[in-house]
Amino acid sequence: MHCPPLYTFAPASLPPLLTCSLPTRRYGLSYNSFLIGTPVLATGSLSAVPANSTIEIDVPVTNNSTDIDGTTVVQLYFSQDVAPVIRYQQQLVRYAKVAVPAGTTVTVRMKVKVSDMAFFDGKEAKTLPGKPGWSLGPLPTSFTLMAGESAGEGGDLPSMRITVV
Repeated sequence: MHCPPLYTFAPASLPPLLTCSLPTRRYGLSYNSFLIGTPVLATGSLSAVPANSTIEIDVPVTNNSTDIDGTTVVQLYFSQDVAPVIRYQQQLVRYAKVAVPAGTTVTVRMKVKVSDMAFFDGKEAKTLPGKPGWSLGPLPTSFTLMAGESAGEGGDLPSMRITVV
């Protein structure tokens, strides 16, 4: 739907301004309330993850609404517990849009390459295979993985810790 053009003539010659009615849209708003659970390793309880591996993270998502099916975006963030360089407090590493029927829980599985959590240091000595200049820092190192609908939830995101060797 297009609105008629606005004219810049004298006010008496203007058509009424309310001749155009645009549909009301609700971007980003939901009638649902979702609970994002604590992320867990899908492959079980590993004490150490190799630096060249891919891990699978399961995140439970519950639709607390009893009568309305809904859709949400689950975001997975990471932070390096002790980093050799200054890094962001939280960095987005994966996200997934998921439909959750009313009153149920769905598990979202996300694959994360450990090398996706690397930083660029430009030194060839500590680089990751296939990523020249990128490093995880001195190994072993630990990362915290956090899941939520938004980074704006602060430090209240459900989290888990992995150690990379």
